[in-house]
Amino acid sequence: MKKAEQGPAHIEDTELVLEELFRHTPVGVVLTDMFGTVLDANAALCAMLGYDRTELIGCNFTDVSHPDDVADVLERTDDLRFGRTGNYVVNRRYLTRTGEEIQAKVSVSIVYSKTREPVCGIGIIENITERVAMEAALRQSEMRYRRVLEDQTELITRCLPDGTLTFVNAAFCRYNNATAGQLLGTSLFACMNADEQEMVRAKFAALSPSNAAITDQHWVIAPGGVLRWHEWTDRGFFDADGRLVEIQSVGRDLTEQHEAQQKLVESEARYRRLFNSLPVAVWENDWGDVMAEIRRRDLASPEKFAAAVAADPKVYYELGTMVRNTAVNPAALAMAGVSTQEEFERWLATAATRESAIRWSATVPALMFGDSSFIMGEYTLVRANGEPIDVLVRIARAENWGESWMTYPIAVDVTERKRIERELMNQQELTERAEAAAHFGSWEWKPADDSIYGSAEFWCILDGSPDGAKQRPARECIALLHPEDAPEAWEFWTSLQHPSPEPRPRVLDVEYRVRRPDGSLRLVSGQTFATYDETNAMVRAFGILRDVTDVKRAEEELARHRDELVRADKMITLGILVSGMAHEINNPNHTIALNAPLVRDAWREVSELVDQLAAPGQDVRIGRMPWAEARPEVTDMVEDIETASERIRYIVSELRNFALDQDPGDRQSVSVNDVVQSAARLVGKQIARATRHFDCDLPERVPPILGNARRLEQVVVNLIMNACQALEHEEQAIRVTTGVEEGRVFVRVRDEGHGIAPEHLPNIRTPFFTTKRAQGGTGLGVPVSDRIAKEHGGELTFESELGGGTTATLWLPPAKS
Repeated sequence: MKKAEQGPAHIEDTELVLEELFRHTPVGVVLTDMFGTVLDANAALCAMLGYDRTELIGCNFTDVSHPDDVADVLERTDDLRFGRTGNYVVNRRYLTRTGEEIQAKVSVSIVYSKTREPVCGIGIIENITERVAMEAALRQSEMRYRRVLEDQTELITRCLPDGTLTFVNAAFCRYNNATAGQLLGTSLFACMNADEQEMVRAKFAALSPSNAAITDQHWVIAPGGVLRWHEWTDRGFFDADGRLVEIQSVGRDLTEQHEAQQKLVESEARYRRLFNSLPVAVWENDWGDVMAEIRRRDLASPEKFAAAVAADPKVYYELGTMVRNTAVNPAALAMAGVSTQEEFERWLATAATRESAIRWSATVPALMFGDSSFIMGEYTLVRANGEPIDVLVRIARAENWGESWMTYPIAVDVTERKRIERELMNQQELTERAEAAAHFGSWEWKPADDSIYGSAEFWCILDGSPDGAKQRPARECIALLHPEDAPEAWEFWTSLQHPSPEPRPRVLDVEYRVRRPDGSLRLVSGQTFATYDETNAMVRAFGILRDVTDVKRAEEELARHRDELVRADKMITLGILVSGMAHEINNPNHTIALNAPLVRDAWREVSELVDQLAAPGQDVRIGRMPWAEARPEVTDMVEDIETASERIRYIVSELRNFALDQDPGDRQSVSVNDVVQSAARLVGKQIARATRHFDCDLPERVPPILGNARRLEQVVVNLIMNACQALEHEEQAIRVTTGVEEGRVFVRVRDEGHGIAPEHLPNIRTPFFTTKRAQGGTGLGVPVSDRIAKEHGGELTFESELGGGTTATLWLPPAKS
């Protein structure tokens, strides 16, 4: 009865203990009914899934399971509910309240009543997300697996529960003086005495899913019969039913531990000898007090720390006094100009200049607060004697940063190197300025790496690049040349890199066209100096390049001006000749002009007399021509003589005006439509002989112009005559139009003739230039017409396509109203 009385109190105490364990165990625990509905959940599970306890109670556990695992959850719940199993252990995925996926190891068991009726399920849920990720990474990396197992110095084996070896690593083979083939399949217990065998067997038997790893120490019989004291960690691997299927054991020989410690001491001594003999400055610092002070001042972030030092560099120096120097080598003492470690520590606290302190504060947070294991930078320090020095510093932090605040700086004095660099930069700047002033760029090509290094002016010449000196692939540089020049240039430079039996030129003059990114075309010229090996293959080339586009243009302009001066001189001479010729031609033409009307009148009277004397049917001949044919023909001849005389007078007059720059005469309001109609009547016979398709489009509302109608008529006559002469057959058309465009009156003559060759078009305004010399052309029509157009404040323009006809347009300003 006493036990019975104590029973309830004991049970009550036990329930309280269990409830405390349920509530406060760090592993997730859940109680569910036989259908998986949550009855209760502890705080660890709620924190793991991100839900409140009240939110989980009443939910089915499938609600927080990964969708791909729901079917397995339902199946295993049915196995428990229908008694097919009493528990199971499985890895499963769950979704937190935020949607994050976690991996968990789940152990589920049935809680039975005293009558062995299932009451509820209890699940132990362990978050193994990180462990699963690590195991997955481990499986994916064969290299890591070999490093962990095969290449470890620890002795690693795998065996069956009865001790049969299934895996041994190289260290275990070396330790036993045997190969893996000799050891696999033998018993792990073969190297143990009977007592040790029993102990290890008992340890194997104690392994379970909830107690998967056991570490202990025991004796092992080493080769040669020597007893060695080992420490072994045995981890069991279990199947889905919780049965032990394999054991992995990791062991180490503790007998050699004192030898390892002795080696560690010797290694430390070697490190110190190396540390002290290094020719570069090396020291060790303890930043423990510094990091504590940084946290105290609330500067434990990169932004806050850098801002504090930038605002007041004294912060850097204050923190510097808290750095504890634990070791310093002689090279560091010499660099600082001190003789003791204490002096070095004091020097280090104030050695940096203000600028270096600010730059250091912007870099060092990555070491103190970030993931960087080291930082590197160049800083200016001041030696103990006040002499400034430039140093390249690399600071590495301890591997266990956060537990240990040790840093290991290495510094190299680069003062001389910086001085040389500054001198080189000055020389380079002077060279670039000289090249820019002289407008030439230098370059070097090393075929071995197939790249060209060019100065700033070189790239500016090639592609207008403002980026300064740089290196670019050779083919990319060749591609900057004109498309017609690039292939030949690439073939030439490539050929120079191949051996040749013939000597190669040491100096090459080059000239290429360059197509700039903006589309402009430039001409570059320069000299190349090449170096060849014993096979005459080029191994190096360098040279200079200059943009000669403006020089070439200046030379062309100078030549053009020279030609114009020569032409002007010829024109002056021609003007003098023309004045004399005009006088000489005018005298006989004046006689012709005076006598032609007399001959016309005389011929008219003679014609009437002959008409009276000639009897009908009588064969009267004049100049061997029948009188009926001779009478109109001679009449036309006399008229032609008068017309020719008038034309000679016009030509002589225009020659004189052209040479002597005479006044164009009186001007008055003129209708360009009247001018066109008059000109068409004057050359009507020539038009009829040239084409069957002559058309005039003369709108009525074309405003008048102020000018000399006769001289304008001469321009239109010249344009129509040129159009007639350009036609190749009478089916080709001529069209004359007038109108107003952009505030100017125009007369446009368009023909469908053979057109003007592009090379002749620029010369048509040149006096006496003609392509119709054999047909009697004088080369004065267009120049005279152009001069008349300019006299009237207008211009004469031409558009022509070889084989597609010509359009000549006379542009004139309208008369002011």
